[in-house]
Amino acid sequence: MPGAAVIMGAGDALGGAIARRFSREGLVAVPSSRKILPLGELVAEIEADGGQAEGIPCDARDEEAVIELFDGSRMKSGRSRRSFSIPARSIAHRSLI
Repeated sequence: MPGAAVIMGAGDALGGAIARRFSREGLVAVPSSRKILPLGELVAEIEADGGQAEGIPCDARDEEAVIELFDGSRMKSGRSRRSFSIPARSIAHRSLI
């Protein structure tokens, strides 16, 4: 039984490339993103290339959503898990003073 790789922030080119790579290595790719349309397209690409994927929409800024992501259907199946997080773009901090 293959392991699963959770890729948080897989809505861009880098995250998608990482998800495809994990899939090519025989893992079930579990890409996650706030953006549902690109996530569905990524899953379709992985499956068209013969890989396995389950896209799960998730906002990584929401702790409960992240917990639900890791408690998701594939995660409960007993597969070993790997996770990879793509940091969000930097946000300029403004002084409140």
